[in-house]
Amino acid sequence: MTRTGRSVRVGRWASIGTLLLVGVGVASAGGTDHASAAAPRVIPAPATLVRRVAGVAATDGKWTPRATLRGKVVVWATHYHPLPTSPSTVASAAVIDQFSLRGALFNGPVMPGGYGWRNGNVVMSRAKPSLVAAFNGGFEYPHMFQSGYKTEGRTMKALVPGIATLAVSRTGLVKVGLLGIDFRDDGSWVSLRQNLPAVVMNGRDVTYTHTENVWGTNFGTTYTQKYITNRSAICTRADTRLMYVYVGAVNVKTFAKALVNMGCRFGMELDINGTWPQFATYSGFGTATRGGQVIDSRMTNVNRYVVSSQKDFIAFFDRATLPAGVVA
Repeated sequence: MTRTGRSVRVGRWASIGTLLLVGVGVASAGGTDHASAAAPRVIPAPATLVRRVAGVAATDGKWTPRATLRGKVVVWATHYHPLPTSPSTVASAAVIDQFSLRGALFNGPVMPGGYGWRNGNVVMSRAKPSLVAAFNGGFEYPHMFQSGYKTEGRTMKALVPGIATLAVSRTGLVKVGLLGIDFRDDGSWVSLRQNLPAVVMNGRDVTYTHTENVWGTNFGTTYTQKYITNRSAICTRADTRLMYVYVGAVNVKTFAKALVNMGCRFGMELDINGTWPQFATYSGFGTATRGGQVIDSRMTNVNRYVVSSQKDFIAFFDRATLPAGVVA
């Protein structure tokens, strides 16, 4: 992939076993304890993040259990200060174990629109008992700069080769990379969700390579056209885990720097603004009534994905108890 005369390319990623999700803000306390019967495969916590801001708590960047299944941690969480130049910026993070959990893209009436979805705007009742975590998708069509959306065999907006893509395989594995370089639309992916060009590649900020970008406008502004806003992303780290990122009140350059400082090798921006970015785990595992618990106190509408979501989102379920064929 070449932009403004520079060659910017990533190689194929290794097979991912876990998914790292990261957001900026203050991590909420507590977790979700799940219990059912199956043989666990233990995935260790991520390494503690390198301290970058003086005077922060000793727990800064240290991972703690967020959700467990059968006595094994499947979601890890932390909070972290990623920017020495902006010491008040705090990152909330969660790691998802994809050996135990399977992902799925869900579709809202506003984004992507349409009817007859198998995965609609809310986690279906048969899948709710196995729900563990969920997070937001990306922009609406008018703001999806050079991007596409394809899921459940339907192309809602044509996919663009070389653009950052969130892919969900038929086995529920979630990966991110460049379409046509890191993976292809070859029938093995049930969902391919694009949003914008990559923000981080090969561990470096590449927002400057997008010639169409004018002061970050193509990466989104607030409802009042301000560049400094809450931004979310999903990334692949140097340790091959994936990250969901929520950075509060930053422009795209500061956002990219935060991703790089947290170990992001490849980063794709998702939704922005105060109300849309959200990552939650759920209490009441094994029951039909699920309660959302967000990882950052600034996140709102904690039960959005189990009640009604206007836009797309990605949910993760316990592989051992999710009924076969329920989710696409």
